[in-house]
Amino acid sequence: MSWRIPLDRDGDFRPSTKPGHSLPHVWLEDMRGRYSINGVVGRGRFLLIAGEQGQAWCEAACRLAANYGIALEAFTVGVHEGDRFDFRCEWLRNREFGPGGAVLVRPDHFIAWRAMDLARDPVQMLDTVFKKVLALA
Repeated sequence: MSWRIPLDRDGDFRPSTKPGHSLPHVWLEDMRGRYSINGVVGRGRFLLIAGEQGQAWCEAACRLAANYGIALEAFTVGVHEGDRFDFRCEWLRNREFGPGGAVLVRPDHFIAWRAMDLARDPVQMLDTVFKKVLALA
């Protein structure tokens, strides 16, 4: 007699960058070496992670964070280009957005917002996002 226990929802975990999900764990690299993305998130700050062509998201996020007085770190991640590197393609497989897209991660490691690609006006779009996330609107 064999026992078959069906997997529950917790057993079916699939990493995702959809808003409301926790940030998928991946390993990144930069000049300091290899480190977990989870070591960058938290500590009372928001984190904006953009694709390798998403520098405009980073600039807009930093500008708005200064305006709203919130702590934020922003960087691009790519396999061969970006502020941080994903040589093992772990982030690439899990990010679920294009090279011009981005995600905003709350200090509790949950995704607050995601853009699939670069917007025409990243400042305006992120301003709307920050107002919602910070309950200002």
